[in-house]
Amino acid sequence: MLLSVVPVRPNVNLADDFTNPPCLQALQCPDPFVVKNRLKETKDRLIFKAIEWVLRNPQYCRWQNGDDVRLLWIRGGAGKGKTMMSIGLVEQFSQDDSSIITYFFCQETDYQLNTMEGIIKGLIQQLIRQRKDLIEFLRCRWDPAEASFTENMSSWRRLWDILLEMINHCRHQRVYVVVDALDECHNGRMGDLLKLIVRTGLDNPNVRWLLTSRPLDDADRELLNTTQEVGIALELHYDHLEAAITTYIRHKVRELYPIHRYERKIPQVIETELLERAEGTFLWVSLVCKRLESDGNGARIPPDEAVSVIQEFPPGLQSLYERMFEQLLQGKPTTTRACLRLLKVMTIVYRPLNRAEVFTVTGLPEREVLAGENIVARCASFIKIRGVAVEFVHQSSRDFLIGTSLLSSRDPYGHADIALGCLSYMSTVLKPNLIDLPRPSSGRDPARPAERISNGKSTILDTLDYAATLWAEHLKAASGSGLKQEALSKGGQALRFVKEKLLEWLECLSILGQLSRAMGVLRTLEDLAENPPLQDSVYDARRFLLRHYRTILISPHQVYSSGIVLSPQRSLVRAAHNLKKVPNWVKQIPCLETTWAPLIHTFTGHSSFVTVVSFSPNGRQIASGSWDGTICLWDRSTGEHNKLIGHSDIVTDIVYSPDSRQIASGCNDGTIRLWDLSTGEHRSMTGPARLRGQISFSHDGKQLAMPYGNGNIRLIWDRRSGKNQDIRHGQDKALRTMVFSSDGKWIGATLVDKSIMLWDSDTGIHQCTLVGHSDKITGILFSPDNQQVASSSWDNTIRLWNTITGEQQKILVGHSNWVESIAYSPDGKQVVSGSNDSTVKLWDASIDRQQETLTSHSDRLFDIAFSPDGQFVASTSYDGTTMIWDATTGNHKKTLTGHSGMVVAVVFSHKHLASASFDKTVRIWDASTGEHHTTLIGHSGVVVEVVFSPDGGQIASASQDKTLRLWDPVTGRHQRTFKGHSAPLSNVAFSPDGRYIASSSMDKTVRLWDVRTGAHWKTLEHSGQVTTVAFSPDGKQIATGSSDRTIKLWDVDACLQAGKLLGPSMGALRKFRKWKLKIVTPQNIKSLKFSADGKFLQTNLGLLKVGETSSHGGLSVEHNWIYYGASPVFRIQEDLFAWCYDVLGDRIAIGFANGRVLCLEFDCKVLEKLLGSS
Repeated sequence: MLLSVVPVRPNVNLADDFTNPPCLQALQCPDPFVVKNRLKETKDRLIFKAIEWVLRNPQYCRWQNGDDVRLLWIRGGAGKGKTMMSIGLVEQFSQDDSSIITYFFCQETDYQLNTMEGIIKGLIQQLIRQRKDLIEFLRCRWDPAEASFTENMSSWRRLWDILLEMINHCRHQRVYVVVDALDECHNGRMGDLLKLIVRTGLDNPNVRWLLTSRPLDDADRELLNTTQEVGIALELHYDHLEAAITTYIRHKVRELYPIHRYERKIPQVIETELLERAEGTFLWVSLVCKRLESDGNGARIPPDEAVSVIQEFPPGLQSLYERMFEQLLQGKPTTTRACLRLLKVMTIVYRPLNRAEVFTVTGLPEREVLAGENIVARCASFIKIRGVAVEFVHQSSRDFLIGTSLLSSRDPYGHADIALGCLSYMSTVLKPNLIDLPRPSSGRDPARPAERISNGKSTILDTLDYAATLWAEHLKAASGSGLKQEALSKGGQALRFVKEKLLEWLECLSILGQLSRAMGVLRTLEDLAENPPLQDSVYDARRFLLRHYRTILISPHQVYSSGIVLSPQRSLVRAAHNLKKVPNWVKQIPCLETTWAPLIHTFTGHSSFVTVVSFSPNGRQIASGSWDGTICLWDRSTGEHNKLIGHSDIVTDIVYSPDSRQIASGCNDGTIRLWDLSTGEHRSMTGPARLRGQISFSHDGKQLAMPYGNGNIRLIWDRRSGKNQDIRHGQDKALRTMVFSSDGKWIGATLVDKSIMLWDSDTGIHQCTLVGHSDKITGILFSPDNQQVASSSWDNTIRLWNTITGEQQKILVGHSNWVESIAYSPDGKQVVSGSNDSTVKLWDASIDRQQETLTSHSDRLFDIAFSPDGQFVASTSYDGTTMIWDATTGNHKKTLTGHSGMVVAVVFSHKHLASASFDKTVRIWDASTGEHHTTLIGHSGVVVEVVFSPDGGQIASASQDKTLRLWDPVTGRHQRTFKGHSAPLSNVAFSPDGRYIASSSMDKTVRLWDVRTGAHWKTLEHSGQVTTVAFSPDGKQIATGSSDRTIKLWDVDACLQAGKLLGPSMGALRKFRKWKLKIVTPQNIKSLKFSADGKFLQTNLGLLKVGETSSHGGLSVEHNWIYYGASPVFRIQEDLFAWCYDVLGDRIAIGFANGRVLCLEFDCKVLEKLLGSS
């Protein structure tokens, strides 16, 4: 028989075709090579003679040939030919085989080409395209299992480090780095990038940076301050520029009017007229020549009329644009209105539109959009169609239209109209499973967001991209608009969209690779919302997205299954109209919780205890320090993070500067580091060796609080009076930490007796004592409004208290180890905590929203089991209790208490329930009432497993005392003890007919016993501790799992026959060494059992197929997914952490580390059909 592992996920081949490496595509950057060629198409054919003068320029020659100059900045006004010069130089450099060149062309109107992140991503991409080995600098940061980067690749500072690594790895004689049109980058932090280029990008003597821009303040400040940098100002080289423009004009005129067709004199006259009016501007020449190409009817202007046409256009760009706009207004009224609408929209959209988006965004009738090329042709002096994109011919044409009031006076269409048009369109076309994804777990490839799914659905995605990502930005920008107020009203379009289309919108954004924008959209809408219905709906939508972000990102269609099912019962997103969208293979929709739990986010990334956390003043970022010596900077919305590395010991303190641009961190070695968050640079200082939290300044810096003496007195130094004030807390308890409220009115202190005391800082009068923690208090903090106190403790909790009354308002439970640090968000609505469980968690601190009292275990689960009829689920826990749950609704039914130690195993019979415990006993309970029936006492060690015989008439218990005992569950009478193992037992199983029993042990063996006689039949061996054993449903096979990372399958008849041949007196020779099948597993086998049909083994590593079958197999849990056979079908959030599970037919019960239990029922026939057809 063949035993094979069912593949649970496709293997990732790191040697995949280089044309599509996932880690490169995940950068989400347009290919600079494609952008360059597009620019060549739109800016006329490159005339190399027009840029030859630059190659002879002394500054250029110093940069190109010298060793000391490594950066060249070419600057000039609009239309001076900088981009064409860049293209020409790029192609010149590319001809040298000993060099490598990377380049990027910025474009202000395209959000993918106007950020510092985009610049660096493009430079990285170009290097990798030429040097395939450089892909390793991305691959080492790529997690193939999750198809995502392990670092925050949206951080330009992190990207810069990768770019420098790649550049320094290149061994070429020259590495050229060209960035064109820096002035069109929108980031606002261009100075930081230029500073980095100067400080760290010029170290390599083989690197040559070429930057071009209009005159730029940031560049004036940061560049040309050292001998390594030189510049060329185009306006200061008018003679060369005029010669270059003359060459360009000659080329353009001869394209229009070839000499062989016309008299030589006519083209020369045209050339002279163009040169006199161009004023050194290439763009002016290009626009006028475009007019000469067509008289409005598609015919070229005759050469004898060309001069008079040129003379109609005034010299200079501004005057030229004014004349062209006047001509635009002279067409048919309907066409003119369409042109003005399109131009108006083009000036206010946040990126160029593609043709499919014009109808959505402009509000033009569809018939006019279908004739869009004619409309664009009428506006050819300002915009053009390039491929599928509609864009400005030049940045200066957009600047002109924005600077004039002519558009606004003729068409009031604005931001509010665009926002409502986008909402209306999305409400019409969005639907569940928008692009017909075939499997529950399938979705867009996270590494290929820019590519459309090749299933015929690309058209609908093209029309939705702009509307889905930017509608809220337009609503925000529509200041004072009546349409805006209507959209945000109680019955407005915004509320209807959030209620009815939220799930479809999130699915669409995920497919587009734009899910990260969703949180910003919801945050914008939350800021705009003024009526309670909209505020509540947006709050609930934000909680939904925060909870399920990772799930929707990986598998968009899971928003309708995992997203709905694992949301609270009272969530507005889980309303009836969305419940109808749950796929039909989910038969049961349980309630895991009633309202949103306080826990919002769990951030994982540190490799050791988290010691300190802090919110940035702007609320966008969280910083955490750890025993691993690193600082993590977390995006509050998405959980993505960067690491700051520099400390050599435990990070004990973190504080942000008021502008959120720097942090200061303290270390256990007594050093303090000041970090620049934009560059990652830091400087180190020596500070006092002290314990974190022992000294605290008041908010105004005028008071200092510290413990002194024997710890019973708090000393306040009042800097206003120069006097010391002693505050005695009146108890013989030492103080630990102190903190001021932000208004300086209160002082809070933690005591060694696990309490907190609050004083009035002016009078020194004790106000109240906060009691509730059960272990050492590690932190205390006042909320920004000083109405609340938060405290963290070694009891793994955070507690929130009322400052005035001392009343405990909320307990935040979720960490699995000591909570070491806490911090409030600037608005006081959230609390972040750092713990020794190596995680950072984000919590909802509000108390005005109803919170449920959860019934669950207070510690992680140990075991879970279905009742034979499938009506109930039992769970056991480290907290010493057993809980009974309704398997259909998931509701808690009963809690069984009585054990004095951890309850490690539970099992049902038809009438009884048995639980085994660290207290060395087994307790028998009535399965229907939960009433305690009897206690089985006799073992001298921990009872690790308990199991009923198939007829329920006997019960077997396995113990660490090396024995197996048989009991009567009704009377509690001990029937027999099986001895022979030389180490503690781990598991026990009855054969289906009840005649035999198998026990596994840490002595590396499994023993097969006769239940009736107690005779030992056979010993089955492993090379490691045997952790689990199971009989097949037909009783013909035994499966054993071991810490030696193997599973063995044994033939029961062969075991029994071998036992008969050996005889009862040859116990020492009873070791049976011939297993039927052996499989090596990647990890230790901790649990296994046969599926009901005996064709699969359900293990902690997933399903194993043990026979030929056409079935997909049963349900199992692995890697945060519920699998049906080899296919993942239902995702579970990482922070729930499935600890144990049990399967009964189409039902699965899962116990989580937080003590909760989830019961689900699937229609496996529907799943079988769905998975079989995909």
